[in-house]
Amino acid sequence: MTDARLSLWELAALALALAADVFTVSLGVGTSGHARTVRPALRLAFHFGLFQGLMTVLGWGAGYGLARLISTIDHWVALGLLTIVGVRLIRASLRPRARPFTSDPTRGAIMVLLSVATSLDAFGVGLSLEILQTGVAASAALIGESPSQWGSPGWASAAG
Repeated sequence: MTDARLSLWELAALALALAADVFTVSLGVGTSGHARTVRPALRLAFHFGLFQGLMTVLGWGAGYGLARLISTIDHWVALGLLTIVGVRLIRASLRPRARPFTSDPTRGAIMVLLSVATSLDAFGVGLSLEILQTGVAASAALIGESPSQWGSPGWASAAG
């Protein structure tokens, strides 16, 4: 097993792609009026970053055992999952609008569910990192870290 490393630019592009759904959910929470102060915004950032990083590591760990089993059918599994998600999104868009959500999504089980839902793609990236036999430490750290830290010199040495 080799310890291939992604470049800093590849890691940054990967982290930005994974952050798109988190950004969207954060905008939704912010515009709903539930995150008007710094505290709920920090709760969102902390939980989303933590789950993005942890799910990458969990995916990598799961990929360690699954890589040999699913490498021949992985593209069909991805096609099936994306088809299911696409069909569900289309069906949901055709239904009448539901009532507005009134609970605070930055607290409790809702926060955990949002964190898990927005980090499932990070789990898939972790699987891919293992299948490609790529190191996970710098990837998971960058994926879970805030974009304001990307310019620090420590990332360049950690990413290889």
